[in-house]
Amino acid sequence: EHLVVMEVEGGLRLESLPEEIIVAICRFLTPPELVVVRLTSHHLARVCDDNALWRAHYTKRYGRDDYSFYYFRDHTEATEESSEGLKGPPVWKVLLKQRRVVANNWLTGQPSVTVLKGHLKGVRCLQFDKDLIVSGGGPDKLLLLWDAYKKTPIRSLACDTSHGQNMQSVLFKEDVLPGFILTGGGSSDNSVSIWDKNKGVIVRSLREHEGWVPTIDMNSQTIVSGDEAGNILIWDTETGMLIHKMLKCHFDTIWKLQIDQEKIVSVSHDRYVRVWDPRAHIQTMKMCSSKDGGIYCVKFDDTRIFSGSKESIDIWDFRTGRLLHAFTEVDDWVMGLDIDNDKLVAGGYGNNFRVQIFDLKTNTRVRQLRSGHSKPIRAVQISGSRLVTSSLDHTLLVWDFAHCSDESDEDFAPAPAYQHDARD
Repeated sequence: EHLVVMEVEGGLRLESLPEEIIVAICRFLTPPELVVVRLTSHHLARVCDDNALWRAHYTKRYGRDDYSFYYFRDHTEATEESSEGLKGPPVWKVLLKQRRVVANNWLTGQPSVTVLKGHLKGVRCLQFDKDLIVSGGGPDKLLLLWDAYKKTPIRSLACDTSHGQNMQSVLFKEDVLPGFILTGGGSSDNSVSIWDKNKGVIVRSLREHEGWVPTIDMNSQTIVSGDEAGNILIWDTETGMLIHKMLKCHFDTIWKLQIDQEKIVSVSHDRYVRVWDPRAHIQTMKMCSSKDGGIYCVKFDDTRIFSGSKESIDIWDFRTGRLLHAFTEVDDWVMGLDIDNDKLVAGGYGNNFRVQIFDLKTNTRVRQLRSGHSKPIRAVQISGSRLVTSSLDHTLLVWDFAHCSDESDEDFAPAPAYQHDARD
């Protein structure tokens, strides 16, 4: 219904208008309409391919123009080439198309899957951010760093102390604490260790916890960590000094927490989801799961909290604490989940160790993928077009939804593994 009139009374043609006016008019068109208009003349084809025009559509659809993790990294068409052969600004039309392809692949495509082997024991914890994957095994005393694109090991950090033997959690955020990795210990260690990523050594240990530390997160100012005794400790990101100790936040082990600039959300084996003010150090909201057993994972966005427990993934309203929806298709413990745009991905002990993908627009499970894991999935994380899962079977899997086959059968074998000798 939005047709462009190419010629009006008096013979004035659209092409005769100043180019900036044509671009302004084209901003009112949708991407499919732009594709139609560009077929009408060579001049309009050039105008409709204006990079700024497509950047506006990209940011309108995705809310930002960050393309640092853009989807087809090996496709040179996604960036312009300078005369020196260096990559220049992104071609937003191509990026928009690629993101649409990837979005469809999450729903129906068959991703390429690569196995990462190197741990001698189950991989309990995982962190995946753009170019880097960090995994901790616990009993094998190894912290492994992987190149997320090449899917090859970068280095192995060995920790012969009780911290390394019982590693429970791992975290790094290059935009907050560049060059450092945080790990949470277990059993007799009960500390948070800060590693120099390049030197491979622990530079600081935070030792005020009363039990093992299953979860860590941080923002630009504070590090937060939750322990076996139900305590949440708040540390200064820059100095590592203890700011505040919030005692008995839960009646049992805090399995997972997440922080942004305004709030902390924590979940526990006591079945509660609790929201905290990190500055006032007070609880602002609490919700209780109706399912028996604990809550093992949590994520939140601007309006919702997502918690995973036995046989359910619950969605809570951030303003009221009301339960909005419960995914009950899962048949056992949900140990890891992540959210990205309009999808939620989860894994755990149930459904034959399959990865489950849920559509958050329709609140439905859209597919299950046979993971290739032979034991329960402990962690799940999304970055761009890729998904990484870790398992008690000693492996990690990297799923690439930018490169999919045309086959629809979801029972497939992973790609050949890159074998890393853990003794190195």
